[in-house]
Amino acid sequence: PSPVPAEELSKMSFEEIKQYFMSYVSDNSIHNSRESLAYTFYLLVRKNIEKYSPFATFLIEPAINFAYTYHFLLAIREAIPTKSVQLTEEILSLCEYVAAQNDLYVASSGTHEHGLLAAQREVAHLLESALNTNNSYFSREQLDRIRNILIILVRNPDPKPEGESETGFDPFTRSFNC
Repeated sequence: PSPVPAEELSKMSFEEIKQYFMSYVSDNSIHNSRESLAYTFYLLVRKNIEKYSPFATFLIEPAINFAYTYHFLLAIREAIPTKSVQLTEEILSLCEYVAAQNDLYVASSGTHEHGLLAAQREVAHLLESALNTNNSYFSREQLDRIRNILIILVRNPDPKPEGESETGFDPFTRSFNC
């Protein structure tokens, strides 16, 4: 269970949620983990995507753990096929922020917590989902931004080139497929 119930979290302002995410320290128990709080936030976003979509800008903060960002992006991606959400300026800015991060060893509270790499993969999945919709609402500027994000993600150092021989893929293909 989450350290904060969904109902209580839903009553907080965006700024209060941001401050809580920045200050929350897990006691490393499975019952009060950061991941369970992030999952509760995911359920909240998914339930009311229109309300929480603008929260993307609040996640552009180095002090916020990527577990929250991952779950937020997952909720957005899942809403795209139903056309209940579009890639807004705020969401694209969050995607750019996540893609640009390069400290792959950002502290996490445990091995079962989604970190930077998971958030970067979710950015790729979100963009894929958005581009595969039959809704052609993208402006030229948005398409350029999406292309630039994908280029950054393809250049990600994980997987490392030495792992290429294990799969038979070149680093570009493997990076794009992972």
